[in-house]
Amino acid sequence: GPRGNQAGKGGTRVLDVTNPNNPQFWRSNPDEVITDLVQVGETVAVTSYVKTGEIHQEIWIYKAGDFISGSAPQIFTAPGGGYYGLTADKTNGRFFSIRYESNPKISNTVLGNYTLPKAFLSVFAPGTGGVYTETRHELNLGGLSGSTFAAIQPFIVSSLNYNNGYLLAQGKNPAGLGQSSPVDNNIKIWIFQNGQLKELDTHGFIPEYYSGLLISSGALQ
Repeated sequence: GPRGNQAGKGGTRVLDVTNPNNPQFWRSNPDEVITDLVQVGETVAVTSYVKTGEIHQEIWIYKAGDFISGSAPQIFTAPGGGYYGLTADKTNGRFFSIRYESNPKISNTVLGNYTLPKAFLSVFAPGTGGVYTETRHELNLGGLSGSTFAAIQPFIVSSLNYNNGYLLAQGKNPAGLGQSSPVDNNIKIWIFQNGQLKELDTHGFIPEYYSGLLISSGALQ
């Protein structure tokens, strides 16, 4: 059916691509800036960029028709969080995102003491009547708390991909002391075993052999 989304400087634009060779403008919302969109059947999940004091991203889950028309999400909203990346288990209808309790900070931009934000894998699963609930699994993404110029932020996720039971997060390794930006592309890999989340050890292979390169998570599945 009609669907489509394109985020730009003016916010979100939705296009009807029933005919992919002739997309038709459907609606726009200059106050809505979507950074990720995943659809499973008639359910659409997005990460939406919000600036309320501190910039962060929220998760909104819509019925497809509500998203297309511009109606408010009726299924689930997760406000006030810093969600990074979005992907889906299209077999079971689950959505995944990485949530930081506060924005990760670059080491040499920290003023005063810095408390490393906790990070979680958020799993949004459908329940009775199609209502979604969020379950959080705490993650160890590295990094340290500390004082000015001595803090190291955690692994910062840029994208997620789920396939065949494996969840891959692409991002940047923590910066070293005093470094101005995160270093080395890396991928972290998790798998669910008996309902428990387990990280697979890559033994440093990815940053060692792919340093400075853009990694395709799909190529590593």
